Amino acid sequence: MFLYEVITPSEVENFFDLPSGSVRRDIHRGKFRSSEIRKSGATWLITKREALRVYKNELTMIPVVDDRDWVLLHMKEELENPVFDDLVRKVLDKPFMDENDIQNLADLYYDGLSNGMEDGKYIPFAQWFYEFYEDRIMDVENEKEEKTMQEQFYALLEEMEKTVNDEKASVSFNDYSIDIMDVLEDGTNGYGHTFYSVAEAVDYLKSIGALE
Repeated sequence: MFLYEVITPSEVENFFDLPSGSVRRDIHRGKFRSSEIRKSGATWLITKREALRVYKNELTMIPVVDDRDWVLLHMKEELENPVFDDLVRKVLDKPFMDENDIQNLADLYYDGLSNGMEDGKYIPFAQWFYEFYEDRIMDVENEKEEKTMQEQFYALLEEMEKTVNDEKASVSFNDYSIDIMDVLEDGTNGYGHTFYSVAEAVDYLKSIGALE
């Protein structure tokens, strides 16, 4: 569930004057927080607050109330996002959070709000959580099972609705790299190239006209 305004990759690119396709590449590069994006059909939806964080390095200030009941309600609304809720449980190492756990977390956020509120505004609970538990979140993210280079590669091509033209390039995969061999007009192999980034490999295939 998204409680905040969402925008599409093309809208983000128009708003921030970014090159076409850059947002999709940044999604696959892991620049966006997983709880702030989701896919609807073939379209990615990104919270505007997350786009501002990624491309302007700005946190979003929202109107808040210096009241513990308001804080608890706001926090519970943010936790209706199942991806964010799952992250919170993992970070706190509490698979089954009870009311006491929620109240303790709300108290921490309330302390930040009451001390950091400016002109009746403060950052939303989700952004506070990412800032407050930054190191622990990084540990949790590193513990996730990562997709192989091959899985990431084909996921990005699927997102772009593209395939590799085998008559122009051949692609092979290692644990941490992608090898691309140019195919010459006579069908023989040309130069070989090694990439350690899925996005860079795809960009190269695009540059030589090997995507269709």
